[in-house]
Amino acid sequence: MMNSEFQALINDAEDHYLQSQELRQLKQQLESLPARLAAYEVLRDRELEVFQAVADELQAEFANLPTSLINRALENGLAILRCGAMAMLQNNPEHVQKRLLDWLPEQVKAYDLVAVEDQMLQLLQAQLTKRIESVHVAQIQPYIEQVRLALVSETPASKRAQAPAMALG
Repeated sequence: MMNSEFQALINDAEDHYLQSQELRQLKQQLESLPARLAAYEVLRDRELEVFQAVADELQAEFANLPTSLINRALENGLAILRCGAMAMLQNNPEHVQKRLLDWLPEQVKAYDLVAVEDQMLQLLQAQLTKRIESVHVAQIQPYIEQVRLALVSETPASKRAQAPAMALG
């Protein structure tokens, strides 16, 4: 549940006293926890407000798509935010890789939703910036960007620029 660096420090402490550098790393992890907890709580409490705005904008921008595909993109967005929030809380980017990036890019490609997901993530970042203090946005932003980069890197730029032409049921 904790990040691998922190876990390694704890494991090392069982075998020997931690050296100065290791203690600094451990202290840094522990000192950053209150800020990560605060950001997590804000994200949890403001999720509905943020996603309602994202949903409204996404539906307007992709009015030609079936509602089921917009809903799928929004469900993915919720998963991204929640998984990113947990990774942020743990200070562990590997959490996003293991819990989300092992399956999400394939699903997005299968439903031809790369353009929709990319736009949804841009809207999400904009809404977070608009509705949440910048100190909290800075905590979650790297994890959202990690997912966005993984999704858009899976598809050539020419295809990302277009809205999905066809969708799977």
